[in-house]
Amino acid sequence: MRTGLRVVLLDFGGTLDSEGLHWSTQLALAFAAAGAGLARTELDRAFLAADRELEELPGVEALDLTGHVGEQARRMAAHLSLAPAVGERAAAAFLARARPHLERSHALLAGLRGPLRFGLVSNFTPNLQRILEETGLAAVLDAVVCSARCGLRKPDPAIFRLALSELEARPEEAAMIGDSLPSDIVPAKEVGLATVWLRGDQVFGRGDERAADAVVSDLASGLARCAGDHAVAAAEGSVERGGGR
Repeated sequence: MRTGLRVVLLDFGGTLDSEGLHWSTQLALAFAAAGAGLARTELDRAFLAADRELEELPGVEALDLTGHVGEQARRMAAHLSLAPAVGERAAAAFLARARPHLERSHALLAGLRGPLRFGLVSNFTPNLQRILEETGLAAVLDAVVCSARCGLRKPDPAIFRLALSELEARPEEAAMIGDSLPSDIVPAKEVGLATVWLRGDQVFGRGDERAADAVVSDLASGLARCAGDHAVAAAEGSVERGGGR
């Protein structure tokens, strides 16, 4: 892993809200917790259909995390011919799992700001900024590049170059941490960034693992590779003292 990094780019879903679980996996677990014993292939089809609908939903910009997940779970339940109450229980299960991860991510990034600057690069609907503000993450990010806002999508290398431009950073000064090999790690490597793969479940496509300069199982370990263990230990102490939100 190279030294002298001053910028870290991050994925959102699967990186800041879990330890490498794609939203489809998180929702599959949530529906299982809600009592829906369905095959993963059925759940993935419903997830993709609901995802497409959310992209076209009027007023999606106003949805916070609770509203976004609730809408996605409700639409998945409808596609699966399940009662609306199952979707409501699944949304609650998703949020109960994701919120502690988001709080922990907030504390980790807050503890490392100064030595590092952080940018978010995400394929997401235009309410991403609303969600970041609600969860407190907006306050610890120096740039947010959202596909729905900029017109670019990962794995297009141009979206990473845009993030670097907003942060006034050169590729050799930056790293990318993400859970998707094909969407996060391979294109970031192509641009010239150091790459840290938060080993995910690789639900929708695999990539060349050789594109990862480091492979980790949690965000704290990934940040340690970028900033050094001492700085991350200080951030972990903030988590234990309740310093996140």
